[in-house]
Amino acid sequence: MSDRTSDVDSNQSPASGAQPVWNEDRAACWLANADARERQLQPVSDALFERASLQPGERVLDVGVGSGPTTGQAWEAVRSDGSVTGIDIGRR
Repeated sequence: MSDRTSDVDSNQSPASGAQPVWNEDRAACWLANADARERQLQPVSDALFERASLQPGERVLDVGVGSGPTTGQAWEAVRSDGSVTGIDIGRR
């Protein structure tokens, strides 16, 4: 698999097999709207956390952390003996 993405058309649908380009411009746009997106998704996060019923000492993998509110929420639930690892597509 190649790290080369500059030749991929980011407007192609996922069904075409193309991978959209994630670059600094897209990241800046995404971050500019992160707070509104997190507010919109809060009911989903609340339901998932209720169902997960995280307990102190547990280990959590947060995939697609975005700007990090779910990672922080998970840490509050599992600390101080637990751990939370967050990953996302962004490089920062």
